[in-house]
Amino acid sequence: MILSLTKITLKNYFNIIPLLGHSSRIINQLRHIDGCKLLKTRGFGKDWYTMTLWEDELKMMRFLKSGAHAEAMKDTAKLASAVASKRIETDTVPSWKEAKNMLKSV
Repeated sequence: MILSLTKITLKNYFNIIPLLGHSSRIINQLRHIDGCKLLKTRGFGKDWYTMTLWEDELKMMRFLKSGAHAEAMKDTAKLASAVASKRIETDTVPSWKEAKNMLKSV
């Protein structure tokens, strides 16, 4: 399986509102897509994290390039000052502390 980790650092606190709007649409998209086994999100202040676990790369890439996720990606430059992501082949889900440490090396 593929674990996808993402950290988004917002340009300012006001961008939380559009970020949460995108997030709700993406979560709805994930509920109707095949292949995602886990979704976790965590955020505080300007830093927001996501963790998803996928059956395979093809299903993950189909999701990334479609629907609400594709629309959100178009707004990333407006909302975020930095984005970091990492993909790992694994069957285990790390703790948030471990996931954040993995993203520090990106």
